[in-house]
Amino acid sequence: MVKVLVAVGDSCRIEKISMNESGLELEEGQDILEWFPIESRQKIEEKIRWCRVTEGSETITTQLNLDGDSVVVSLYVLSLGQRVSLLMLDHTALSIRGHDECLVMYNEYVNLMREEFRKQIRREEKPESEIYEEIQHLNNELINTRRSLEKSNRKLNQMNEALEGRLVKDALTGLISKYQYWREVERTIHQASDKKGVFVFIDMDGFKTVNDTFGHAAGDQFLVAFAKRLMTVGSTEDLKIRIAGDEFALYSHGFNEITEEILEGIWEELKEKALKDPIVINDVAIPISISCGMAVFGEDTRNINQLIEYADFAMYQAKKSGKGRFTRFSKKEYQQHTNQEDRLQELKEIISTKDIHHVYQPFVEAKTGEIAGYSVQLRTTSHLFQDTSDLLSFAYETGLYRELDKASIQKLQMNSQLRENIQGKQLVITHGPYPITEEAVLSLIENTFEGIQVVLEIWLPVTIEPKEMLKIREQSHKVGWKIALANFGVSHFNNLQMLAIKPDLIRFNKEVMRKAMSDKGIETVIRSTIKYCQGQGTKTLGDFVENKKHQNFYHSLGLDYLQGFYLSYAVDQPQG
Repeated sequence: MVKVLVAVGDSCRIEKISMNESGLELEEGQDILEWFPIESRQKIEEKIRWCRVTEGSETITTQLNLDGDSVVVSLYVLSLGQRVSLLMLDHTALSIRGHDECLVMYNEYVNLMREEFRKQIRREEKPESEIYEEIQHLNNELINTRRSLEKSNRKLNQMNEALEGRLVKDALTGLISKYQYWREVERTIHQASDKKGVFVFIDMDGFKTVNDTFGHAAGDQFLVAFAKRLMTVGSTEDLKIRIAGDEFALYSHGFNEITEEILEGIWEELKEKALKDPIVINDVAIPISISCGMAVFGEDTRNINQLIEYADFAMYQAKKSGKGRFTRFSKKEYQQHTNQEDRLQELKEIISTKDIHHVYQPFVEAKTGEIAGYSVQLRTTSHLFQDTSDLLSFAYETGLYRELDKASIQKLQMNSQLRENIQGKQLVITHGPYPITEEAVLSLIENTFEGIQVVLEIWLPVTIEPKEMLKIREQSHKVGWKIALANFGVSHFNNLQMLAIKPDLIRFNKEVMRKAMSDKGIETVIRSTIKYCQGQGTKTLGDFVENKKHQNFYHSLGLDYLQGFYLSYAVDQPQG
């Protein structure tokens, strides 16, 4: 069992050792990061630094290098004033150690506070009687805590002995439970360590709707029914696991090589045996959909903890790309994802400091080439967000778009020359998917744009119902403004449904337009969409016109407006 409890100071060096049952040779002044793999050190250091400044707590599951072996541990980082306390426990049976962990943390807290109190006593030179009384109080607290800890440890040891050598099954589904699946994967790999395996992380799509619509009892029946189907997938040697809630897993081991055909075969068998027919609960047929992530032991990693983390990551990539599908783990995408925390902090900094400026990109009438208006395009000096669409998409993903939107609106500035150039034309301003009056946008900019046709542009895809978008359109029209939809046609969003709200303008997605140039099927769909828009009075805009070929093709589609640097560059002070 790995159990280490230390207090660390600046530069992640040990100041105090309160517990060491790991076999690690610990010394005060030692850099604790050297215990961990290189790829984990930055994340651990960030969490320690974060706790130090926020007085919060952080948790991370990582590896510990112990006598040449890699041991999976859970690292608990607890802030104690200007100090940070670290508690490390091995990864097995952690779910029944919550009470134990809390007691250990409190024990360390009392120790540290007692030490600080003694220092304070020496500084303030309190009367001896008062000193003795307060120290005695702390000692009593410590004794009581130790007694509780010993009692908790005895109970834990009894539970561990009872579980030793016994497969713990999930009480609801009968699958391998969350308490033991890691051990079972380890055991399976150990039996044929030279072979490869596939870990399939499974998450149900829309299970919350089942619970909300039919009740939790029906939801439990739904999970049980799915578990029975999962048991029929693969061989009897494959591990079928319930991780938590509506999250399941399948682990299949013993392959010499893992090909795309093997992964496709696992997915096809899941669809055939687990998803083909709806699950019937109380005479109601409920469709079933899952998203899966697959990671390969022996290729992506030989570390079990990483294997599960990678498959989990791939599953979320499948969710993001439209659900009801599987995704193979990608190291490149994962490495990009690990930088998300840095990007999140950078986005918050951009919003708080209003590190924002705007340029104005003209768009022209497709038939005449005359300037019809300008798009306000957001820019920042941050090197992490050099592309505007990346900045907007990331803000949507992290739930910070509303704050970014407000900061952007507040930084909009127009001098007399700029206002004169845009007079009588349209000005397209990116805005979030929420009613304009709620954010008091009108009070910020209504006087600034007198004599200019304001168009609020909603960036797709967004999580919003068409009826909510219709409210935004109606509120905009009340004040004489128009509504536009940007990034139209992006594959994983039902844009055609949004056409029902009759937007004043749609801006087609760049990738879709590029594909249409070589795919007649996509070209036909775009032509039909443009014709439909013409019938209901919705204008269409083709963006990213970068050469003569683009211009000719876009023009042939019958678009109303064109935009791109081939026609005119974005400038801070556009010329009319």
